[in-house]
Amino acid sequence: MEIKNQDKKEVVKNFVYFLENNSLRSKENKMELCYLFAQYCMNDLAIPDDDEIILDFVKTKNDLYGSNFLGLISINKKYLGSNLHVVLDTIAHELRHQYQMHNINHPKKINVRNEVKFPVNNFDAETYRIFYDEEGLFFNVYYTSEMEHDARTYASQILDKFLNDIKLQNSAFATAWANTMLIKNDEYKKFELQKYNNHLQKLNLTKKRIQNFAKHYTKCLLAYSLNSNVVMPDNLIENYLKYIKKLSGSYGKAYDILLTYYCDDEICQQIIDNSIKLKDISTLIFLMNHENTNLSEKDIIKCLAFITDKKPLSYEQLKEEYLYEYDDLDIKKILYDYNNELEKYLKKQENTQKIANFDEKTR
Repeated sequence: MEIKNQDKKEVVKNFVYFLENNSLRSKENKMELCYLFAQYCMNDLAIPDDDEIILDFVKTKNDLYGSNFLGLISINKKYLGSNLHVVLDTIAHELRHQYQMHNINHPKKINVRNEVKFPVNNFDAETYRIFYDEEGLFFNVYYTSEMEHDARTYASQILDKFLNDIKLQNSAFATAWANTMLIKNDEYKKFELQKYNNHLQKLNLTKKRIQNFAKHYTKCLLAYSLNSNVVMPDNLIENYLKYIKKLSGSYGKAYDILLTYYCDDEICQQIIDNSIKLKDISTLIFLMNHENTNLSEKDIIKCLAFITDKKPLSYEQLKEEYLYEYDDLDIKKILYDYNNELEKYLKKQENTQKIANFDEKTR
């Protein structure tokens, strides 16, 4: 069912009315309550209707609560039984991820040193296509990631707020139901917090190993990108590299993932050099915008000159295509310096040509 943004007060009234007039023994009725709660969350998060959010309930054998793929939120139907609070929490969680796609960013700054940090900001599911994770090291990375933690925190808070809004309607049945849900939600919050702390503890014990894996894989990828006969650590990453190269003509996505876990100046310089040799523009763009890279302004201008084949740039081009993760003031500074350097280069080329023409005439 497609979910539209609705006024929160209206949603609460409709929710209470539905509670009072329908049996909660029916899974279909519980699904209707979920649709209403989703509307409440969409309004709270100011998610526009043109995002086209679809909420679907599916049967699945695994224990996954839910997922969000390009606005299609799939919820595990089996939890509608005695775990409605978990379903509501999951809906809010997945809608928060939708919000994050448009609203949470970390603008890069030139001349500000970025360091690889754990927990990571965002966990990319394609990490599992690079690392063979038989020990479950990367589940700790996923579970503690800032975006995942933010989504869980938001879900528990908005569900509390919603249930308290239900109580303000002064309906005896709805108030009793909301009180029960509040107790269950409080227990669930404690459970999730303990789970988070456990995974954080495990992450702190294993992050050095993860970094060593990433460093080794990146160096292998650098060699492999220049010579496909280089043997990669395992077939998993080699197959992934072949797949993304065929799909996009670039290894940029693999570098993007690996740099999440390990990054240093030497590796960045090697990626720049390799990408220029291979004419791999996508990788250069990934590199410039990655949250962990520390490219100097000189290196950024060098990359831009190669990407554009030494052509003038506009602010809009830089912002939308090449430096989309940077602070606006820095984009303007880089634009000014880039166009300045380009003008000097073109004048030098022009003078060189004039001298060449003069020499030709005087022979």
